[in-house]
Parts: sequence; structure tokens; C-alpha cells
Amino acid sequence: MNMRILVIGAGMVGSTSASSIAARGLGTVFLHDVVEDLALGRAMDINHSLPSSSSDSSVIGCNTIQEAGRADIVVITAGMARKAGMTRLDLLRHNAAVITSLAPVLASQCPDARVLLVTNPVDVLTWHLKGLCPAMRIMGLGCSLDMVRLRHFIARASGVSVESVGAMVIGTHDDNMIPLVKRASLAGIPATSVLRPEDMPDIIQRTKTAGSAIVNSMKTHSGHYAAGGVISLIVESMVLDRGMVFPVSVCLNGEYGYRDVCLSLPCIIDAEGVRQVVEMGLDEQEKGLLEICARSIREQREILRTWEGSSCR
Repeated sequence: MNMRILVIGAGMVGSTSASSIAARGLGTVFLHDVVEDLALGRAMDINHSLPSSSSDSSVIGCNTIQEAGRADIVVITAGMARKAGMTRLDLLRHNAAVITSLAPVLASQCPDARVLLVTNPVDVLTWHLKGLCPAMRIMGLGCSLDMVRLRHFIARASGVSVESVGAMVIGTHDDNMIPLVKRASLAGIPATSVLRPEDMPDIIQRTKTAGSAIVNSMKTHSGHYAAGGVISLIVESMVLDRGMVFPVSVCLNGEYGYRDVCLSLPCIIDAEGVRQVVEMGLDEQEKGLLEICARSIREQREILRTWEGSSCR
């Protein structure tokens, strides 16, 4: 079966994601943007690159979402990108409006699609979109990008291949994220047996500030290469039913003791989307940090309710 994968937003993250998905040969990618012909130009450029990756997939640029038809998987990257000096909360008002406008289109055109939301602030917007489309299978990118960054920093500090590093980041994709460095492993060996004690706080800080560091250097753009790679891996896990584990943002129904709140937690991703939220045995400190994340999402949730009124739920 040739999967139909719709990527909404042809900015740097969206176009890089479309390129990575197509290079992996995961299906036909439909790339859409509200800027007329932008997605068409990006699609042409991506297609010209595919022979070098030996992929027979293709990317089709679309000026309207309707051109993509009934997609099997939808990746949403549309919205304002974070710029230097902006907090993630600064993005909320603008990007919530974008998600609100997309919701009825998705519900009517792709009601059975698995939806991966990337737009920031991703955790609260995942809650928002799920409230607008309660019957749809929706997850957010959450801390998946942060997990990859954590693996990178651990590999650099320990001098091993990143392929040998197992690590997890949970909570929220913001300053409250929880890089679980003490739980990280190097091919099954606790990373703490190799890392120096002074490495730990540095790795945590680098993971938390990696996105801001990129934004501060690039001024008008945020990072997109790593995000595109992670997004394509999550899509691959759905297309190929691989059952890979990522800390995606999900609306909880009792897991970890939370309801009606979206948090980034380890989930098994397969052909159905999120098959299962994996419950880790958190210690008291980790539970306290997760509660800080939950409290932050509740506060943002109430801000959304104030702005959107009854349309949020």
C-alpha cells in the first residue's frame, strides 16, 4: 500500500521533514503551504535530490490541503517559527489560531489519519487539537527532538558512538523538560559509570538550551535538520509498524496519574499511532519535576480557554 503522507507547512522544518520522509521511501508526500507556490517549488527541489538517495518516493506540492486527498498520516509544522528573544509562550496565541483553523479541515478530510503535531508550543497545542478533533489519533512531537539531542551530548561526553546511547527526555518541550541522564545507558551499561560527575549538569543544561542556542545563532530561524530527521523516524515507525519508542506528547487518561493534560512521555509508536504509553517507575524527584510540567500545561491550557472561549473544548 502506497501511504499518503501530508505535511502541512513548507517552511524549513516542514520541507526538511518532507525530504527526509521521501528519502526513506515511506510513501507519497504531499507538501502544503499557505504561501502560494512555495510548496510547489520546495517539492521540485526535493524531488531532484531523491535519485541520490535511491528513493522512488515523490513529493507533490499543494496550494490547498484538498489536493492531498485523504491522507493516511498528517504532519503539522505550520505556524510561526520561534525567533531570537521569543519564549515558547509568545508563540501560543498566534499558533493556536493556526491549529484552530486547520482542525475542521482535518476532521472532514482525513478523519482516520494519524496526526503528528510539530508546531510549538507543542504540548499544549496537542491538547488543543485533540480537544477540537477528539475522535482523531493525535500526538505531538513532544520531547522526541530533545531525546536525540540528549543522546548526542552523552555520546560526545563519553566518547562513544551515538548508536550505543539509550536516553530519554520527558515532561514538556520547554525549559521544564526532564532529561533523564541518570537513567541513560551505553549499550546497556549505565552511562553514569563512564560519565564524570561534572558532565551530568552540563549535559542537562545543553539539552535544555539547545533549541535556544540555535535560534540565538540563526536569529530569524530555528533548527530544522534534527527535527526533520526525528519526524521521519516517527513516520517510519507508523508506516512500517516498527513499534519504536519516542517521548511524544499525548493526552493522558490516567497514565502517570494525569487526565485532560498532554505531557511528553515514552510511547510505543506503531501502525495505529500511539499503541501504548509506557509507564516508567519514576522516583520522587522525577515525579516532582513532572508535576511542574503538568502545572505549566494546565496554566497554558487556561490561557487558551480564555482566548478561545468555548471553541477550545
